[in-house]
Parts: sequence; structure tokens; C-alpha cells
Amino acid sequence: MGLFKWDSKFWQACNVITYYVLLNIFSLIFSIPVFTAGAAISAKYYMAMKLARGEEVYIFKTYLKAFKSNFKQATKVWFIQFVIALLLVYDFYLILSGDPESYGSTTFVVMIIVSVIFVMVSMSCYGLMARFEMKTFDLIKGAITFTFLKLPFMAFAAFLLIAPFILCAFHMELLPAILALGPAATLYIIAAFFVKSFKQVEERVETSEHKEPEEPEDDGERIFSDKLDESLIDK
Repeated sequence: MGLFKWDSKFWQACNVITYYVLLNIFSLIFSIPVFTAGAAISAKYYMAMKLARGEEVYIFKTYLKAFKSNFKQATKVWFIQFVIALLLVYDFYLILSGDPESYGSTTFVVMIIVSVIFVMVSMSCYGLMARFEMKTFDLIKGAITFTFLKLPFMAFAAFLLIAPFILCAFHMELLPAILALGPAATLYIIAAFFVKSFKQVEERVETSEHKEPEEPEDDGERIFSDKLDESLIDK
């Protein structure tokens, strides 16, 4: 039967699902030292967008190269995000452990909104980082702008990130399946959206590449661009 042929759409879909599951596993493993989490996440988005465009990849080899190539800037961005996250957690601690009369429900709602915006901007930051070469300040500024321009979807994406954990709370018997497939499905949806949203910018970049490029200065903050790496092709 055609369904069980190795090159059938069924097996191709299974391969794609497996790739997204593996990307989340790689990202988790490479994030264990904590300070490497930024590079791990950016490499995950880099790979996910390549898969969303239907490009052939060497799943571990390409991921590892992306992790190394973007380590410096991703770590810098991660440190900033980590400090902000600690401040948010501390604020929540003060609200929940303090006198209810000192912190009203309005303060709690504002903190939740700020936290959600922080998550959305962080996702946008890694998406832009994985695709374009930008200085750190421009990257953060671009991520904030992109988040508010695409606010409905980014809010939906933020919900998708926590949805698997919410499902686990109600269906503990499905914990392994939910944690394996939930984040993979979320990564696929976010990557597909990033690919579509970045398309106009990519076309401008491709147009500019036809012009005589100027020799860029090495400011130590350049990151990899999402292009085919010929060194990964087996000779």
C-alpha cells in the first residue's frame, strides 16, 4: 500500500513530527547549564523555520552548528531576559505573600499582563535572531515592534506554550504524550507563522543581496543568517 511506502506523505509527516520532538529535546538538553538556554532556543527556532519551509536538514549537525554560531548574542539576550524573569518572579512573590490590602487584584492583573508581554517579546526575539543578522539593541527593539504588530497571534502563541502544562494538570495519565507532542505542535505553529511573517523582510534582503555588498565591520555581534550551509552537505 502507498501509505506504508517510505516516501509516502504519511511517513514524511511522521518524520517532520519526529524532528520537532527532537528539537525540543535538544533544546532542553542544551539548556541544562542554564546560561546556554538562549543559544539552545535560538538554534531550535532556526531549525524549526527551516523545517517549516520544507528544507532538508541534518537534524543534529545543523542544530549544533546553529547553537555554536549564535552563542555569543543569544547568551547576552538570555542574560537580560533571565534578570527580568527573576524580577517578575520576585514581584509575584511579594504580591502573593504580602498583605492583600497592600496589593489589590489590579496589581496582580497588571503583573500577569506584563509577564505575558515579556514571554511574547522573548519569542519574537529568538525568531528574529534565528533568521536575521542584527545588533542586540536593534534585535530587542525589533522584537518589541514585531510583538505589538502581531499581537493577536503572539498572545495565542504564549497560550500555546503553557497549554500542555494545563492539560497535564487535568490528564496526568497522558503526561508523556502531552509533553512530547504538545511543545512540538506549538513549535511547528510558531515556526510556520514566523516564516510567513518574515517573508516580506526576506524578499527585501534577497533584493539587496543582488547589489554590490559592502564589506561589513566585524563588531563581534553578528549572528548567523538562515541560509543553506554548504559545509553541511556530505561530499
